[in-house]
Amino acid sequence: MNDHKAIMKEIEQGMFSVFSQIDTASSTSNIDRTRTHTEPIARVSMVYPNSPAEKAGIIADDLIIEFGSVNAGNFKTLQDIGTVTHYSVGKNVKLFINRENRFITLSLTPSPWSGQGLLGCNILPVERVER
Repeated sequence: MNDHKAIMKEIEQGMFSVFSQIDTASSTSNIDRTRTHTEPIARVSMVYPNSPAEKAGIIADDLIIEFGSVNAGNFKTLQDIGTVTHYSVGKNVKLFINRENRFITLSLTPSPWSGQGLLGCNILPVERVER
């Protein structure tokens, strides 16, 4: 049964990878993307200096609309973002962000750094922040 779980994780990783790369060619065209998903799934509460998140241009209070293949249509918990992060170490992950009512696309590469984790930022689900 553990082999089955490992295989399912590999399949899931492959699916995240494939779907996160769709529309790569049009990633600079925010007009089409804003029509697809505009509901935030999480908020960045803190970004650590010299972290992968800071290098990607993420700042505190950014609202994450898409994190790779994760968006409002399939987001359940922060573990969804954790799964994409885990399987994307050393690879670019496209983020679609609402920053002060401006929609921007960023590219983040999860990787080990001098601090904890692979991102270097704290992310909270929107529900907890907005209450």
